[in-house]
Amino acid sequence: MIPIFRRLRVFDYLIFASIITVSLWAGFFLYTGKNHIQRLVIETPSGKWIYPLTEPRTVVVSGAIGNTTIRIEHNTAFISDSPCPNKTCVNAAALKKAGDWNACMPNRVFLHIEGDTSEDMILPQN
Repeated sequence: MIPIFRRLRVFDYLIFASIITVSLWAGFFLYTGKNHIQRLVIETPSGKWIYPLTEPRTVVVSGAIGNTTIRIEHNTAFISDSPCPNKTCVNAAALKKAGDWNACMPNRVFLHIEGDTSEDMILPQN
């Protein structure tokens, strides 16, 4: 037998077992956990902003023809006001899950949700 194993005691084996157990446990949670935080990404001609959907806020961004107001509340996001003539973006449904998007085309403001993917986004392979 190797000389080092002759000198090890029961407590030494318990320490080794504890280290291995903690390492496996930490690795399991680090590599199998998903990031469930969804983010709202707002893109305009003047820049790109990212906000978590978990914090209620009002964001005003400047676009090509004026300011667009975006509300984040109850884990959803929607355009509440925009200077566009037909207000299609204001009347659109709230963004709720990853992959949802809305745009004010005349003002060149685009927003979408990133985060964990929804089942709706998975296309069947034929």
